[in-house]
Amino acid sequence: QALEQDVVRNPFVEPVVFGQGRVARPNGRVDLLGELPEPSFEPTADWPLSLMAVSTPKAQSSQWAIDLPPGPPPVRVHPHAAYGIGDGEVACLETARSSMQVRVVHDAKVHPEIALMEKGGQLRQGRGVNALVRARLTDDGEGAAYYDEPCRLTRSDSKAGVRS
Repeated sequence: QALEQDVVRNPFVEPVVFGQGRVARPNGRVDLLGELPEPSFEPTADWPLSLMAVSTPKAQSSQWAIDLPPGPPPVRVHPHAAYGIGDGEVACLETARSSMQVRVVHDAKVHPEIALMEKGGQLRQGRGVNALVRARLTDDGEGAAYYDEPCRLTRSDSKAGVRS
């Protein structure tokens, strides 16, 4: 009944987290990284950008909850990373695995070495960005490495869709 009326503190939890200055570890301390992991992406002349295909609340994998506009999917890049391709122009996004047509969106908030896209999408609609990403595990293991595929933007060759 008390829960229906008000907030009730868990009687088995201390009022202050780590109030004794110790955590439940053998040494009583939080162990942070001793050294940084090696970078998973280093830009090169051939592959100057890192494709970041991120999840979006508008979709679960390739099932989108909204109607997508016609045409190629957008790729957000810093204006200096567009290599002369104009804002709104159709271009080709290439990785070592495949390529696809995209609509370039200049976004000064995006890091100059990143090509940012929403992951998922139907191949038959030319939106299967996942097809550009190699099958490999993240540095932490057991997850797909969707955030650091080397890529480049080039002028569109007018071939629609994703191809290998």
